[in-house]
Amino acid sequence: MSSGATQVSGLGSVRYSVGFSNIGYDHFRSEIVVEWHDGARRTQTIYEGIYDKPPAKVWGVQGHLCVSMQACARYEDACTVQVIAYRYDAGARSFAELESGEQCSE
Repeated sequence: MSSGATQVSGLGSVRYSVGFSNIGYDHFRSEIVVEWHDGARRTQTIYEGIYDKPPAKVWGVQGHLCVSMQACARYEDACTVQVIAYRYDAGARSFAELESGEQCSE
């Protein structure tokens, strides 16, 4: 389990937890949960899936919440980094995944 907090402009502090467990062959099942306040305490699972080399990294950039994780080809040391960007939808009071993670350059 990994946890921390980051800032998302227009929303404020967002706490996150990255839970992961080894499922064999260097693969890890993960769940990323975020918590914030928007008039009330809110929580949302933004990612559930499998990746390599945990934990995933979570950070805020401007108005986006960003997540990066690695996928490694079998028997290879080289890994590909996947970045997912989420935008906060104030009307729905939840994070929505964007088409591309380009908004998340560090």
